[in-house]
Amino acid sequence: MLWDGKVIPQTNTRNFGFTRNAHHIRLAHARGETSPWDESIEKQFSEADGAFPSLARQLDGLTIEDVQHPANLPARFHEISFPEADLDTLILCVLSLVVRGPRFRSSIRLTTEHYRKRFGLADPAADKNLIAANLRNALDLFVRNAKGRGKLAILDAADREFIFGDGFFHNYTGVSVAPMNPRLIVPITPKRAVFWALPPSYSTRPRIVGMRLNPEEVSFINETTMVYSCDSIFFRSQQPQATEAFTRHQFLEYEWNKHPSIDGLIDAMAGGLR
Repeated sequence: MLWDGKVIPQTNTRNFGFTRNAHHIRLAHARGETSPWDESIEKQFSEADGAFPSLARQLDGLTIEDVQHPANLPARFHEISFPEADLDTLILCVLSLVVRGPRFRSSIRLTTEHYRKRFGLADPAADKNLIAANLRNALDLFVRNAKGRGKLAILDAADREFIFGDGFFHNYTGVSVAPMNPRLIVPITPKRAVFWALPPSYSTRPRIVGMRLNPEEVSFINETTMVYSCDSIFFRSQQPQATEAFTRHQFLEYEWNKHPSIDGLIDAMAGGLR
């Protein structure tokens, strides 16, 4: 579904979210020529790309109990069985979506063009080569910062479905340093989303928990995805209604990338199980 509400039926999923040559860095002055500095960052995403099919099956195969305690949010989280060795792969995959996402690329483009304009360049526009050059070290930096840290939750949509978009909730905004308290919500399949946060303090065990959401909570996450998206969102069978934020056709965000509902989930998840 596009930002103007138009729905495009799509059967060839190979074309979803595809940008040609987005990871190539070609520094020759003339089109078609090469230079000794040319490279591609595509190989950085090979491990994540190879892991995604099995990861999607693994997430959808998890048993997540329906525990409803309206007055006790921490009690709704419960430990789930997930191999410790796979947790780092899970983090790698979701961070690869952050770095490759159109939202993050737009943030890097705007920052780059801001400084190019301040430097007095006649053409401050940042092309795909310059954006890719800025992204070169971002995934490795983010993964090293996140490895073995933080709390993970697998969110279950119950009888609803998550949407995906060209943006989703996270607070990564630059390539030189990871956020001090990173947080993200990434729908991996229509039924399962990954919620990861690094609170200032938290119980280290269990490191990963599960939670089944109610319809209002699924709607909130989908509306959040539309806040952080610009051009398009993708749904499987439950078409969402475009929000006012999505129809602005801009990459928007919550102030300071914080929201009371998300902060509440982080606080509940950080304290361990009760």
